[in-house]
Amino acid sequence: MPKRVSFLFGSGISIPAGMPSVTDITERVLSGKNVQHGTDGRFRLVATQPQLPWPGVPDEYVPRVKAFIERLYVETKKYYYSRPYYSSPPRRAVNYEDLYYVASQIYDGETGEYDNPIVQGFVDQILPDVEPFFARKERLLEIARDATYYIFDIVWDSLKSTKTINYLNCIEDACRDKEISPVDLFTLNHDTLLEQYLESQNIKFTAGFEARLNGYRYWSPQVFRDPSDRIRLFKLHGSVNWFRYEPNVATGSNDPVGIADDGKYWQEKDPNGRLQFRDHDRPVLLVGTFNKIFEYTSRIFADLFYEFRHSLQETDLLIVSGYGFGDQGINMQVAEWADSSDKAKMIVIDPGDPRMGARGNIRLRWDGWLANKKLVVIPKWIEHTSWKDIQSAIQRV
Repeated sequence: MPKRVSFLFGSGISIPAGMPSVTDITERVLSGKNVQHGTDGRFRLVATQPQLPWPGVPDEYVPRVKAFIERLYVETKKYYYSRPYYSSPPRRAVNYEDLYYVASQIYDGETGEYDNPIVQGFVDQILPDVEPFFARKERLLEIARDATYYIFDIVWDSLKSTKTINYLNCIEDACRDKEISPVDLFTLNHDTLLEQYLESQNIKFTAGFEARLNGYRYWSPQVFRDPSDRIRLFKLHGSVNWFRYEPNVATGSNDPVGIADDGKYWQEKDPNGRLQFRDHDRPVLLVGTFNKIFEYTSRIFADLFYEFRHSLQETDLLIVSGYGFGDQGINMQVAEWADSSDKAKMIVIDPGDPRMGARGNIRLRWDGWLANKKLVVIPKWIEHTSWKDIQSAIQRV
């Protein structure tokens, strides 16, 4: 039995609990159904199709942003359908992460945040079609920004509900197995299902936040150094209940990210009991595709990415479930780890062919890993997989 085991989870492990899939969220983004724009600048999912804000005054925001995103969708779909490695069935579907990435590239180009000369040609092509969506003196910059907010807020609202789950028994049994220590749980999910499950099973874990103070917990990666914590949870793409606050002396941090235990993030207080001012009214999440690689180098995500890389260097066995190997930044770390040592082994829990959606740096290595007994696939969903199934698979790597 390997002494050091880590797990890597994607959104697939949350679907059995009733959480929306990537396809579900993409459909919500494209349809605009039951999406309302508030006076606070937030887009929200509401139970019924929203009425007009005021009699005789149309809701300008949602229809304009939706039409802009639809135009981005057309070009993005044409791109993927023209690629040889995506052209054969089943074709790669455009999703909300792709659309966020495209909108963010336009926004960053307009603000000068990141130079990308190729974006201008794309903008010149779509500008005649999208200019009618501009409100009054609005520029491309504003509608691209609003498109990222629109997608972000729909993701947030789609994933912030709590669910009861009881199907992650293989994780519970791994956490209780005294033959392995520690167990690191890396997740790319924004929802809080994993934390809820661990707490419901009375499994002690740390997620990088300090002890409660005034009903709140603040991010402090130093807590990962505590040797008494056998189970460590790393949310590499952030969480729907993480919020960033303005730094002050009391928090002792240049990037205070906090969790409100009662969910009232707008009432969060610093260690001295003073009300905190939010740096942003949206949670700390990563949405998009290749823009995430830039985010992995900044603030809380730099801390988390460091922990991921460092943990992999110590990991004997990586167990992957619910992840389609679509995140290039994550894939590069996994590929480097797998090729770095003969002891590095991987088990993928997936009833289909995990290579179908994987990017090249994983897909091109896959057969070699199988042949060299570095990789074993358990052809099941995680809810049907036991720790004994995983232990049996370990004997084959």
